[in-house]
Amino acid sequence: MNNAFGEVALDGSLGPSGALPGPNFPITYELGRQVGGNLFHSFSAFNINAGESATFSGPGTINNIISRVTGPGSSTIDGPLQSTIPGANLYLMNPNGVLFGPGGKLDISGSFHMTTANSIALGADGLFAASLGENSVLTASQPSAFRFTSAQPRGISVDDTVLQVNDGKELSVIGGDIVLRNGRLLAKSGNIRMASLASPGEVIANAQGVAVVNVDHLGTIEITDSRPFDGVGNLDVAGDLDKRAPSGNIYIRSGELKSYGGFFHSNTFGSVNGGVTSIKVDGNVLISANTFTNETGKEFTKSTTIQNDAALGTGNAGEIIISSGSVQINGPLTGISSDGNGAGNSGNIVITTGDLVMEDGARIASIVGNTGIGGDIRVTANTVTMTGSAALRTNISGVDKAGNIIINAGSLRMEDLATLDASVRPGAEGDGGTVSIRGDALLIRSAPNENGLGAKIAVDTFGPGNGGDIDIKVNSVTLLDQAVIEANSRTETSGTAGNISLTEAAQVRIENGSSISTQTEEADGGNINVQATDLVYLRDAEITTSVGGGQGNGGNITIDPTFVVLSTSKIIANASGGNGGNISITADNLIASSGSRIQASSQLGIDGTINVSAPENNVSSGISTLPENFQDPGELLQEGCGRRTDVDRSTFGVAGKGGFPAAPGDYLTEMSSIRGGYSKKRAARVSINSRRMKTASKQRVVYMPDCADANSAE
Repeated sequence: MNNAFGEVALDGSLGPSGALPGPNFPITYELGRQVGGNLFHSFSAFNINAGESATFSGPGTINNIISRVTGPGSSTIDGPLQSTIPGANLYLMNPNGVLFGPGGKLDISGSFHMTTANSIALGADGLFAASLGENSVLTASQPSAFRFTSAQPRGISVDDTVLQVNDGKELSVIGGDIVLRNGRLLAKSGNIRMASLASPGEVIANAQGVAVVNVDHLGTIEITDSRPFDGVGNLDVAGDLDKRAPSGNIYIRSGELKSYGGFFHSNTFGSVNGGVTSIKVDGNVLISANTFTNETGKEFTKSTTIQNDAALGTGNAGEIIISSGSVQINGPLTGISSDGNGAGNSGNIVITTGDLVMEDGARIASIVGNTGIGGDIRVTANTVTMTGSAALRTNISGVDKAGNIIINAGSLRMEDLATLDASVRPGAEGDGGTVSIRGDALLIRSAPNENGLGAKIAVDTFGPGNGGDIDIKVNSVTLLDQAVIEANSRTETSGTAGNISLTEAAQVRIENGSSISTQTEEADGGNINVQATDLVYLRDAEITTSVGGGQGNGGNITIDPTFVVLSTSKIIANASGGNGGNISITADNLIASSGSRIQASSQLGIDGTINVSAPENNVSSGISTLPENFQDPGELLQEGCGRRTDVDRSTFGVAGKGGFPAAPGDYLTEMSSIRGGYSKKRAARVSINSRRMKTASKQRVVYMPDCADANSAE
């Protein structure tokens, strides 16, 4: 603007016309028209420069001050916007755009609504249009909707300033593209409503939030913040700590939402439950860290956080609900949280999207401490991709129960150090949550760091509380490069380990140091159930339910596919003082290489039972041929009962023809082992149910309870 002062000018449609005197512009009720509790003002221009102000005044019978700008220019507000009418709400409508600068402030006792709509509906019959050529019908009804007729609605910007209303009041920003550059909207214990349109349509604000109807395209909301973190949100409806007040609600509706270093703050205090953060976006939601250089030339990275915590008192945290075409979260400590730090419960986080991508330290967490119950993380998506150290967590640090992680996705891909974690933290007395995965494919490809930590799904317990369960129902499960699925009990005083179930899969592949485990130090081990219609394949991998010490019993392992292939791998259900777990394998084919082991033993307790039920078992898949330079045959002979022991021990082995080793020209079997082990109480029972046993070189299976009484069977 070229004016020495800003310009606040009346257009004469509702009263006098002409410019008002500045720099502190008085806008009395006589300059407009009052209908019931509504006071209408009409301006040809409305601009406030830095160092100026505009003040609305009138009788206490006025509930709403509804202002329009009918001229061709946008409105720039760089000074205080005030009202002396107690409790009156202020509406500012300019279809050509609204900009709040660093000096723009609010000093009103009611709610504030700014919009670039073309008209404001007043109940069923009333209308206040921004165009003088459109007939307005002024009524006493409450404003009910913002109507857009422009092909491309103009935008709204809030730059380097704070727009704050009184506690419990509302703040609405309804327009085209909306940009907050270090801008803050504060409505403590109140509501913030934002809607961005890119075509004609209608926005309705109601008790359920904000609805957009009759619109073809939605616009973009972008929040960028490079200020040092001070605990105040860019969108802030948190309760007042001193007043022990609950949080309000945040409602966002747009085509795109981008946040670079933004903070969505909705913490609740006291005994009243917190409000909801509801984000509905047709396109992409980008939640990203903001890397910037300050005035001294130093580079900083500021995370974006959408936070809805129960910070103090017995009130529960509110839910965070995101519905969008895609969600991308990237940057260290950037993400979404709904924690319970007081006696209240943490809130649920519900994400429904086409694709969820989490990268570079992104996190989604619903963590509970003290006496509250953890909220769930529920993700429904076509694809979920987690890389770097991205994490979904529902840990517990208190005495009740952690929340659950529930993922329904066409595919879930976890790489590097990505984590799903519903564990019990050290010192917590409560129980862990459940991880539930449904979909078509699960891929975990680990890249362990220098501490050996890699990608994993965990429901461990580090405290006296019991660990949770892992329930996976997907068509394909692949674990690579030291990937881990675990429900372990980590310390001597920890509770019972949870169970792991992988069912409804066609194939389960566990390779390159990967594992599935329910190990414990002293408590009972959890059970592992793996069912696949086609294949369970282990290469340099293990499935274990072992107990490291104490009187805990090893968990049971059940495997039921068409093919079981073990390549230098282990299936173990051992125990120390307690009983070994049972291992049951039901398959059409069991193929095991040299170095593979199936074992269910106990050092001091009763060994577990190994039951292999298969129409055809090939326990010697790897074979090799001797070199042609023959050795002295005498060197190949050995005592028939060479393997002696001073304790009762059952063994299962393969013997050559007539009890002698294979001849030099025969193939040698690279024999894996199926061991029941032995204990001071009794030996294990190894049961193999098969129509025939297939081995190399016409060898025979020999069962030897002890060396003196060997019985062989073809």
